[in-house]
Amino acid sequence: MMKNFNIRDGRCFAVALLGVFIASTAVAMPQNGMKKKFIGLCFDTLFNTPSNILDHAEELNKVPWLDGLAIGLKGVEVSTVEGKAVTSDTYRVVQQGHRWTRQSVAPQLKFCRELVKYPALKESFLLVWNTPVSLRDRLFWNDDKGWRLFAENLSTLAWFAKESGFKGLMIDSEEYANTRQFFYIRGDAASYEECAALARRRGQEVFSAVFKEYPDITLFFLWLFEDMVRHNSFLGELEPRQVAEDMGQLRHHFLNGMLDVMPPKVKIVDGAEHYLFSARRHEWWKGSVSQFIGATTFVDPKNLAKFRSQLSMSHGHYLDMYSIHSKPGGYYHWPVNGSRLEHLRINLVESLEAVDEYLWIYAEKGRLIDWKGGPSRHQSKKNDLWETQIPGMTKTLLYPNVPIKTKKKGE
Repeated sequence: MMKNFNIRDGRCFAVALLGVFIASTAVAMPQNGMKKKFIGLCFDTLFNTPSNILDHAEELNKVPWLDGLAIGLKGVEVSTVEGKAVTSDTYRVVQQGHRWTRQSVAPQLKFCRELVKYPALKESFLLVWNTPVSLRDRLFWNDDKGWRLFAENLSTLAWFAKESGFKGLMIDSEEYANTRQFFYIRGDAASYEECAALARRRGQEVFSAVFKEYPDITLFFLWLFEDMVRHNSFLGELEPRQVAEDMGQLRHHFLNGMLDVMPPKVKIVDGAEHYLFSARRHEWWKGSVSQFIGATTFVDPKNLAKFRSQLSMSHGHYLDMYSIHSKPGGYYHWPVNGSRLEHLRINLVESLEAVDEYLWIYAEKGRLIDWKGGPSRHQSKKNDLWETQIPGMTKTLLYPNVPIKTKKKGE
């Protein structure tokens, strides 16, 4: 039904829908005592080992707003297809020739199983990339062996996430190495149409393997469909899908392959990674409308009901934008009523209203806690604690998410 949804023609509809969204949740969130969950994608924990995170779990458990972390596996001994032992990280899971097995990741289970026993870490996810780290590792869409290996690797990590007690996988699709993995290029297939069919098949193959290991997994995508709407809406006369396909984009075909095989208990989260949103422009609400409505232009109508019923809308905040060290001209949120902390507060309030369950906090040049040792440069004391960089941050993060207590009759 929404296949031909046009952004320009649908603006009035989107504005009307935004009003419905806001009116339907006009009371302060969270509603009915439900607490939204904060997931930390923080460099001082991401570039760390599960064992060292566990060593500091007591301190992390004292971070009052934290419900879970994005955790990676670092320095895991895996093998090449030729049988040679190499070390690898979860962001290299697409690495050509690296084979991840249960045996290679099993030693990390004992640490992760203990981590999730702490309330502040209970909602943790295993963070993985699904784009290659270098051009030589790009998977051609017609490479059966390469995609089979990627499916095996990702299914191993899904198994690990389930066995650890993690909620699932957090998937980053950003093209850090500019490999154009999710674009059509010559050599993939004879035409874009043939490659689109291949991409959809690869999505089916990869995620069938994932769902076999973890049938009720939560897949937390930092980018799902919403960013495709936003990034392909710059030509007002054309709908985003037409713009995307004219440019050779294939990610929506790959994701429709995932939707084709997705079991009913799977949850997909759209993290909508956009840090410049401001509540002054009601952009958190607009982003959720885009996730739920605008994104359907990229969803096969056969998958629309499944997409709508299993989608969880989310948003992210970039703490560095509020730091005392950030300056105008870069990633920076300006003062509201003379206070940048107030801008953080109103952004949190609106974004918490606009999400279903998860809000994620992205943080680079700072520390959650005082780390004792550890290999990561991101734990260095050169990076101040976040509360030092954003005085009042902890209280501000807690304030909008305090559960509402329903008054008893007679009170």
